[in-house]
Amino acid sequence: MNVYKISIVIFYDKSDILIQDRKDFNIIRFGEEYGFFGGKIKEGETPEQALKREIKEELNIKIKDYVFF
Repeated sequence: MNVYKISIVIFYDKSDILIQDRKDFNIIRFGEEYGFFGGKIKEGETPEQALKREIKEELNIKIKDYVFF
């Protein structure tokens, strides 16, 4: 089994959470139909850099105001 380092984002506003519906895009890999946005951390990238890159790639959003933990 391969082990990857990943970085994800959780978009939330009080009681609402935005998740990715993978069923409609045929990107179900391991049986998960829903997931958070993000992905693998590339070699030489920090988790924060990976998060910004992945969100730009997946949602075409440049993140400005966030809490990284």
